[in-house]
Amino acid sequence: MVSDGHKRRNRTYIMAEILEMTKNGCLKTHIMYGANLSFDQLKGYMAFLLDVGLLQETMKGEKTVYTTTQKGVKFLEHLHTISDLML
Repeated sequence: MVSDGHKRRNRTYIMAEILEMTKNGCLKTHIMYGANLSFDQLKGYMAFLLDVGLLQETMKGEKTVYTTTQKGVKFLEHLHTISDLML
């Protein structure tokens, strides 16, 4: 627990947050600010999500857009199911 009363976000929660954000495509800076991560933290999460196939990157003009893959959507569905079971 953080001293101000907020719970710390765990790695799975942060990855789910990124995948939710990128369902319709998102730029890296939007992900970084939306997930409230430093650039170094974001690089680690993005590398992992890309490596395991939960996230994909495509070029739109000169910009790199990140989108949740079908595997990523399935991951989110399973995570929501597990969360529902724990309530």
